[in-house]
Amino acid sequence: MFKINESLYYKTRSNVPGLLYVPEYVKVEDNNEDCHTVPSYLWDLIDGNSYCNLNALQSIIDRIKLDNIIEIGVARDKKSFTNILLKNKPKSGIYCGIDLMDKSFLNNPEENIYTLQCNSWDQTTIREYLKSIGLISCSLLLIDGWHAMGNTINDWMYSDLVDVGGVVVLHDTNYHPGPTLLVDAIDTSIYNVEKHCITDIDWGLTAAYKLKSY
Repeated sequence: MFKINESLYYKTRSNVPGLLYVPEYVKVEDNNEDCHTVPSYLWDLIDGNSYCNLNALQSIIDRIKLDNIIEIGVARDKKSFTNILLKNKPKSGIYCGIDLMDKSFLNNPEENIYTLQCNSWDQTTIREYLKSIGLISCSLLLIDGWHAMGNTINDWMYSDLVDVGGVVVLHDTNYHPGPTLLVDAIDTSIYNVEKHCITDIDWGLTAAYKLKSY
């Protein structure tokens, strides 16, 4: 499997709940930190959401009591995590999908399904919107946004909304620098971390089950 060049990153003490340390990007030869560490041939070789990814997400859902859901990065292709989340969401549970693109075609307030077109960096706007729809905490947070290190750490910060017994799911934990390095930084005294789809031809999926509150 292709390995990320960890010499491009250094570790700093974490002030982010749930992380033992924060990997920080130090080499800035280009602005595409998300992609430049991934061999170009893999973009055509690896399916975005493989059947292994989809099956793994279903198995993760089956292990928890699914209620409210927050998804960062919504319905990007036909084989969608979003479809699985909405299929499994109980009627009383609230789903909120956050994406840079307009995903309002999914909105169905009668079924407690909402989307917000917003950059996930805008923590204030997003948290205020979540409160406005009655989503105070969630049982599942799925992170599949932009995968540069800073972006992934920002998206992880929403994990304070995850209930004990809930789970944070990160996509692209085999190759992309943000999710791959962040998984190794997760505090395993707070989360039980399990990797899925660890092969050369899959982006990978990781579940972090929350054992206790911060």
